[in-house]
Amino acid sequence: MSEFAILCIAVCLSAAALSIVAGVVAVHLSWMCLCRIGLQRCLQRHPDLLFFIRTLPLSVPASLVLFAVLPSFLIMEPRETTEKPEWLLLGLAAFSLMGVGVFVLKFAGAFRDTRRAQREWMQSARRLDSPAAIPIYELQNPDSLVAVVGTVSPRIFIGKRILSSLTPEELQAAVAHEIAHVHSLDNLKQALLRASRIFSLFAPIDRAFRSAAEISADERAVQSLISPLDLGSAIVKVARFKAPLPSISASHLVPESQGAALQLRINHLQALLNEETNPSGAGKYGWIVASMLVIVYLAKLQFWLLLAHKFTEVLVR
Repeated sequence: MSEFAILCIAVCLSAAALSIVAGVVAVHLSWMCLCRIGLQRCLQRHPDLLFFIRTLPLSVPASLVLFAVLPSFLIMEPRETTEKPEWLLLGLAAFSLMGVGVFVLKFAGAFRDTRRAQREWMQSARRLDSPAAIPIYELQNPDSLVAVVGTVSPRIFIGKRILSSLTPEELQAAVAHEIAHVHSLDNLKQALLRASRIFSLFAPIDRAFRSAAEISADERAVQSLISPLDLGSAIVKVARFKAPLPSISASHLVPESQGAALQLRINHLQALLNEETNPSGAGKYGWIVASMLVIVYLAKLQFWLLLAHKFTEVLVR
């Protein structure tokens, strides 16, 4: 491998290491500021924004390296360079590689545990006749959960005790809620959050995201002409079982550690029933903001590349 390639890899990994730290600090400071000014409750209806803030340690390094550091290095750095990475650069690169390795292992572990649980469940599951686009299975054990598992080929599992206690309308509402999780890719998002978790540092914002994702799925279910009353009744019935849930990347109708979050969902469904609130349109605004960022990046591409090149020169020297 040429010295140019070695230096390029070291610079990219070092920039990623610094931006990982910056992303972690940004998440922590953002959540502290939101809590201090009392806006964390307002974000309960905006899971996409919470997910964006929470995944800054992933998105910031990826964006910085792919759209700034790497192209600027390839375009502006001479191929016949004699510069070699210093020990500080190599140390940052090693830190970045270690972080990426831990993330990949945890991400793969989340999917491994989920697939293992799904295989065990399928051994005693019975498929139900349903017009839903996603297959639905009656589950013998555990028998007190409603969950959707999988991202590419999702399946909905309903415990036999839950199935026998829900009315047809409540069952339809529960299924609509789980389908909403599939459309939002919530299982994939949970796997990403689980893989990027740093001890308990992000625990409060992770709980806030789970609560916001449940409220969003409730709203989407109601938008599909499900009665808020039927959905609320199904949620209350499932919550009464208080069954322990496996630690996998799955979206449950009633996740563990609900408490006040469960009451918040019931209150929100009551407001929907009384037409006191409107479904959130945060997703549309998210695409608008993303499009504006892309336009600004392309309009000032030369400036961003020059800025990134100066940053890499500081790293190298």
